Amino acid sequence: MCFPGNIYNNKLTLSGSSRSLQSPQDHSSYHSGSSCDWLITVPEGKIVKLKFDKLDLKPSYGSECTVDYVEVFDGKQIDGKSKGKFCGDSKPEDILSSGRYMWVRFRTDPQNSNCEGFKATYTAEDKSSKLKYL
Repeated sequence: MCFPGNIYNNKLTLSGSSRSLQSPQDHSSYHSGSSCDWLITVPEGKIVKLKFDKLDLKPSYGSECTVDYVEVFDGKQIDGKSKGKFCGDSKPEDILSSGRYMWVRFRTDPQNSNCEGFKATYTAEDKSSKLKYL
C-alpha cells in the first residue's frame, strides 16, 4: 500500500494473479505530494492486464500530464517503454504488458486537489489474450 511520507513507496511490489492498487486517500480526495511506484509481477508465462476502475486526477493543461498523473511502463525496469501517462478523468483502455512485469508510477504535486484519485486492478492473462487487443 502506498502511504504519504513513506520512503519505501517507490519500491512497492504486487504479485499474484490479481490485485488492486490505488492512490493514497484522505477522505474523498487523494494526497498532495504523493510519490508511489508499484512493480507488478504475474506468474511465469502470463502477461499483465491493467484495468482502471477509477481515474479522477487534477487535469494538466495540454496533453503532457505534468502535474498529477499515473504512468504505466512495460517491463521489470522503470526505464521500460511507457504504455501511457494519464491524468484528468478519462479512463484509458485496458493496458497489456509484453511479459510478466509492469510498473505503475503515481505522482502528484504539492498543491491540494479535490479529485478522488485512481484505482486500478491487474489480472494475469494468457499471452494469447494479447492478440484480442491488437
